[in-house]
Amino acid sequence: MKFIGLMSGTSLDGIDASLVDIDPGGGDPVRIATESAEIPIALRKDIEALLDAQTPQAIERSLVVTRLLTEAMASLVQRLLEQTQQAPQDITAIGAHGQTILHRPEHGMSLQLIQAPRLAEQTGIDVVFDFRNRDMAAGGQGAPLVPPFHAAMVRAHRRRSDATQSNRPSIHGVLNLGGIANITLLRTTKTNDVEVIGGFDTGPANTLLDQWCLKQIGTAFDRDGQWAGNGSCIPALLEQMLAAPYFQKPVGPKSTGRELFNLSWLENEIRRLPSHSSESLRPEDVQRTLVELTAKSVARAVEKFLGSWKQDAQSEVHSEGGAVSIDSIWVCGGGSRNPVLMAAIEKAFQCPVAPTDAIGWPSQSVESAAFAWLAWRYVSGQPGNVPAVTGARGPRVLGCLSPA
Repeated sequence: MKFIGLMSGTSLDGIDASLVDIDPGGGDPVRIATESAEIPIALRKDIEALLDAQTPQAIERSLVVTRLLTEAMASLVQRLLEQTQQAPQDITAIGAHGQTILHRPEHGMSLQLIQAPRLAEQTGIDVVFDFRNRDMAAGGQGAPLVPPFHAAMVRAHRRRSDATQSNRPSIHGVLNLGGIANITLLRTTKTNDVEVIGGFDTGPANTLLDQWCLKQIGTAFDRDGQWAGNGSCIPALLEQMLAAPYFQKPVGPKSTGRELFNLSWLENEIRRLPSHSSESLRPEDVQRTLVELTAKSVARAVEKFLGSWKQDAQSEVHSEGGAVSIDSIWVCGGGSRNPVLMAAIEKAFQCPVAPTDAIGWPSQSVESAAFAWLAWRYVSGQPGNVPAVTGARGPRVLGCLSPA
């Protein structure tokens, strides 16, 4: 069964589309092709304006932005179909996440911009959308939703791999460095299966890096981390930011977004520094500090989770000195292309770190492929959430259908 997944993340840099073939029996996903399109600058600014509560005529503007964004998605789907020589009738459904502009788990609501009927009309393909709110209605965070796909992705890789797999249970992470960083923790079992043991948002990734870069040097992102590479970490600023309430939350279901980690938050943290004024700090030093913030907040969150994770009698995971350790991390999202950030992640974890390309999934395609897989779960009538990850009261079939 073939599905197309669409994803536009909190970094607002573009839309990704993945064509995925899914075995209806075991659910193993196989990537066929990927396409991406930049979000036009004018549209990106319109979306960012909607994030400002003071935006005039926000409701009307949101309708216009939603239509333009949906039409961009439809064009990307058409390109992907042409590239792969597929017809609309070859595709079971599109799993379309939409563009998040509001995520308030404490109030049980999440809002994504997408006009699903228009997308179905323009592509001639059924559209599954609104994945988060069903989980939130059941008391969950509505995020992260990708951990079960990460497990399916790694499981499929292990089944396809020619290399002999170790029967020793081990723990691996799949880290998404999009606008917000989130990590899935997976355990391989003695029977060579892969299961989710945890997953959560850890804090900011590209959202602060990109916003600071745009304000200071006028570019949308720090290509190859070169600007951050010219800076030095500011320890006082780093520790002050790491003391933020979000990072102190206990392990377990938690999610966040741009409503918390934004430019105003960063600038306020800079102003709070006791021994520096905002004028005395080099902008590139702040950028390097943001790199370290992402790396250390991810590492501390994982360490906290694994430290409290109760192993059952048969888990026997790899550990050293009595502490559970992580064997490897595969990284996806835009941050995987930032060598300075990747080096900081590897240093923080002291374990092998590599892009998901190493297991057959181009790092920029994982999120969109996940929503193709979630569309398959919806069509198959199977739950798409992991209650231990989102905090929902139980498994739920996620999404709504807009037929072609």
